[in-house]
Amino acid sequence: MPDKAELRSEEIKRILNKPLHILIRYGISIIFILFTILLIISYYIPYTETIEFSSVIVQEKQTNKNLFYVKVLAPYLNILKIQKGQSAIIYLEEYKDKLDEKVNGKITYISQNIIFLSGKSYYPIYIGINKNIFTKNKTGSRIRGKIQFIYSEKTIFNRIIGR
Repeated sequence: MPDKAELRSEEIKRILNKPLHILIRYGISIIFILFTILLIISYYIPYTETIEFSSVIVQEKQTNKNLFYVKVLAPYLNILKIQKGQSAIIYLEEYKDKLDEKVNGKITYISQNIIFLSGKSYYPIYIGINKNIFTKNKTGSRIRGKIQFIYSEKTIFNRIIGR
């Protein structure tokens, strides 16, 4: 009896040590197909990069009934990422309870003048918006808020590849 048990255990060891080629082939194929599907899906999923900072929003002027200009002080570190024509979203702190706390606009002008406040460097950005966000209709009115600039609207695929 002990001889048969020893033979069987060696036969079982031989079977267990022999890799199943079909299992390896299908396993690699499934992993490759899943990776390819993820890569294709990543081509369609957007990856938006934004810059966000708090600032005082100052009413500048109104050119006509539908277009208002506001001035925002942006940190100097972001000067290379912000360009004329970019989309800007202004989140107003004074209107947090109301539905219209968010105002969309576009950057119309970036000033070259650097402003130093509390040891930090800022530069003025002028944003054109379609809505009057100030209760007082006079130049120089101020509101605190957060500004968000969208500087890159790539897909995850383009972000991975580096384009």
